[in-house]
Amino acid sequence: MTAANVFSGIVEPTTDGSQDGTDNNKLAVSLTSNQGSLNIAAADSGVMNYVFSALDDVTYQRSAVAEVAPFIPDLDFSFPTTIADSDGVAVSSLVNFSPDTSAISLRFGRIWLEDGYGPETENLILPLRAEYFDGTGYLINILDDCSGWDDANASADTLTALMTSTGTLVGGSSNADGLLLQAPTAVAGTPDTGKATITLTVPSWLQGDYDNNGTYEDPKGIASFGIWRGHQRVIYRRELH
Repeated sequence: MTAANVFSGIVEPTTDGSQDGTDNNKLAVSLTSNQGSLNIAAADSGVMNYVFSALDDVTYQRSAVAEVAPFIPDLDFSFPTTIADSDGVAVSSLVNFSPDTSAISLRFGRIWLEDGYGPETENLILPLRAEYFDGTGYLINILDDCSGWDDANASADTLTALMTSTGTLVGGSSNADGLLLQAPTAVAGTPDTGKATITLTVPSWLQGDYDNNGTYEDPKGIASFGIWRGHQRVIYRRELH
């Protein structure tokens, strides 16, 4: 028997074994599989161990119905009796296998890019954070210390330009750091005041349905440049008839 014999016969899961989506159907998964290795468990035991490839990849399909609270994945594989060695001796019985995922919590996440405002004569930072859906709303993902940002993956539609800025989230946040935007007065050929839309390209699993239209998109932030007055305080007002 070879590893290829086993690999070709494995029945892989197409859904999570336990977790429902918001449509009450099991969450759909897809796998990218690679041939593993086959080892003899013990001499003359008649038992062999199949070790899955470290390159295998399991993806939960991202859609509105998958926007659920964090859960422990449940993936069921099976080794059917059709698996046989070169002598035609088949596996004696169906073998079901579920990897130990008890230490894993899958979260439906996204990157949120903050808006920002400042004078047209100064550079501006737009902070960002990682969030996850807790079943009711989105919370900052304090466990995210690996998602990052890079100005090479961002763009501005007007007014400003991206300056060199890269980093990694700490506790789910860029804190006082983030995308660095150049002062409009230093950018030739653009107005000095107004609003610019900043788009950050992120991996598909960190996109979000920010406008609730059913489409997952890269995060966007609005940068406003100019004098910001806020709301005028009215001391006294009287109607005259």
